[in-house]
Amino acid sequence: MNVLIYSGPEVVQTSLPLLTNTIRTLLLPNYTVQSITQHALINHPWAPTCALLVIPSFSSTTSGSELTTRVSKYVNDGGLLLAFSVGARGRAKDVLALPASYELGSSGSSPSLDLPDSVVVEFAPTPGLSGGGGMETATVESSAGDILTSVQSQIPRPLFTNLTDRPNVRVLGRFGDGEVAGIGLSFGPPRSGRAILWAPRLDQPLVKVPSPDPDEEKRRLGLLRESLRECGLELPTAEAVSARVPTPMYFVGAAPVVDSILSKLSVDFTREATKELKDQNDTFVVHPSSDTLTDLPEPDATTLQPKRIIALTNNIFPPREKTPTFDVALYLDELAKGKQRRDMDDDSDAWPIGAALMYGEVVTSTQTMLDRNPRFLANLPNPLLCLASYQLQGRGRGANMWLSPYGCLQFSLALRIPCAKVPMNKLVFLQYLFSLAIVEACRDQAVLGSYGEAVKIKWPNDIYAVFGEGEHRELKKIGGVLVNTGIINKDSQIVIGCGLNVLCSPPLCSLLQLVPPEASLELRMEKVAAMIMIKLEPLLNQWISDGGSFESLTDLYLRRWLHSNETVELTTVTPPQRVKIVGITPDFGLLRTLPVGRSGSSGYGGWGYSGYGGSSSFIDLQPDGNSFDIMAGLIKSKSTSA
Repeated sequence: MNVLIYSGPEVVQTSLPLLTNTIRTLLLPNYTVQSITQHALINHPWAPTCALLVIPSFSSTTSGSELTTRVSKYVNDGGLLLAFSVGARGRAKDVLALPASYELGSSGSSPSLDLPDSVVVEFAPTPGLSGGGGMETATVESSAGDILTSVQSQIPRPLFTNLTDRPNVRVLGRFGDGEVAGIGLSFGPPRSGRAILWAPRLDQPLVKVPSPDPDEEKRRLGLLRESLRECGLELPTAEAVSARVPTPMYFVGAAPVVDSILSKLSVDFTREATKELKDQNDTFVVHPSSDTLTDLPEPDATTLQPKRIIALTNNIFPPREKTPTFDVALYLDELAKGKQRRDMDDDSDAWPIGAALMYGEVVTSTQTMLDRNPRFLANLPNPLLCLASYQLQGRGRGANMWLSPYGCLQFSLALRIPCAKVPMNKLVFLQYLFSLAIVEACRDQAVLGSYGEAVKIKWPNDIYAVFGEGEHRELKKIGGVLVNTGIINKDSQIVIGCGLNVLCSPPLCSLLQLVPPEASLELRMEKVAAMIMIKLEPLLNQWISDGGSFESLTDLYLRRWLHSNETVELTTVTPPQRVKIVGITPDFGLLRTLPVGRSGSSGYGGWGYSGYGGSSSFIDLQPDGNSFDIMAGLIKSKSTSA
């Protein structure tokens, strides 16, 4: 879920990056924190995936009522709002009884939208920032009388009057003179919507005259932390919060595997104690096995550089105290159990997929370290798996972030496939093939067994879990796949990234939540990772031997996805129309749809295929140009998503 921070032209722009960084510090890795522009907030469908909307202090009036309309609708539909530098005045009528109506703002100068039976949110500039008012010093106290923070700030007046005696209002803090400084509002049937409103400017570090207090920032952060809890957000555990800088990584595997990695990277510890490898995005420093028990220097907290890697030769594993969240030895043992053993020599890259491992407890992004460091990637032997327990900058598709709390299995797999064997135009099928491997792994008896039947593929590259049945059926995203490709000599260099929630706790959904409490099944991250590699290898070999054709795997893929004969609204055509999903095309992996009420030929495996682009009755959709909003039953252009 996203926490969105409004960044429109009315906002005090100097406080925006500070607020964004603060909220990220408090919420990562449980929530993504991103800014949202005025245009996106008004025009894009951001609300369904928004866990909280944050409105910073304003320095100018709103440009119209559209902002008020969208925010008010979001809150009244059950959304959560956190706003700063806000005042309020209650209406003469019983403003908190249902139907309810509020008018919130720091002055009467901004336009207000009076929606019946709703909450009306009005935003106005902070006095002192728009040509009037001034500085006022006050002390914010909790309802229990504890002093939370001292504030020298531009404080909107009038404050929250005629509200505190209402049943749906909770006073969060008061100024030293007794005036209310912050309130929490609950409203809307069944009162799931909530707004946390602060009069003082707590969205930026505090300034106090005559001298700054070193504890001021701690108190401000504490107040923001409690505000987020008041909104109902799940704050990360202390364990997750401690994962703030990358830890050393390890090259690990059978002796020939690690020796081959070092040879490809031209690392020779008989000549130098460490090897520095500078690349486009990162600087890597490779250490010998003897540094395993050494406390290596932490990377710079600002740049997160350099990345340190310890090469574990002679068949040794990292000490468990260094990798407490992932047992590398157990992973390799599970991998060996499920694969045919094969001879491996120093000059061969023909080891099983997943047997060459680069593991770190905390990394920036497994995907970034591989696909944005081209020289490093080009010299790594393939296949190579880069796996981490925590990511600080996990990536999804486009500009999306991928959350990486404890219990999320996140990794990137580097593969190199000769272009002579698989043409570039067939690489689109890799996201389908890898998604299929994940689902097959979940269904294996070593992972979830019959409980894994609830794990499905959402086109084109998401993994969902089905909870409940019939009218109680719910679909929850638990994973995703990201594929980046390039060319090295005459080979396709592929980096497949994956994030799969295995042991995550709410608010995230995970595989663990598919297992009933009374079941004796033990779910382990190491077993899930190994089984995905085990299931991937035969699927990948089959696809390569077929020259990149997905035909032999299509029937299984269609049995594992969510969409067979599903009817959706297609908004990428004019006018929008209802279509039925009938499959994917075998040539370019397009989603094949058929307008409702028409019938197509069934000349290709029951797909109704009639050549590239389909017959005139078919509408085929690119996986990289469209977004499937499964909850709303819509297929829309990605450019319309927030």
